[in-house]
Amino acid sequence: MQTHAEEGVQLVLLGNKTDREEERQVEREEAIAFSKENGMLFCEVSAKTSEQVSKAFEQVAAELLKTNNQTGEERINIMAT
Repeated sequence: MQTHAEEGVQLVLLGNKTDREEERQVEREEAIAFSKENGMLFCEVSAKTSEQVSKAFEQVAAELLKTNNQTGEERINIMAT
């Protein structure tokens, strides 16, 4: 993604299956460190229970608005369909 994506694309690392904590393969701290090192947002979610899924989208939207405000670019309209 970082090689082929347009400049300024916000990447997000999602840790899935938080509803199955006992089967965790990557420690939270390791995932946080990786996401920071690679300029990504990080959020743990559960697709099964929908836990934190909305938060992941909200984080991306907030980061896009923050970035656009800092660069003076026109605001992005974010609409749920």
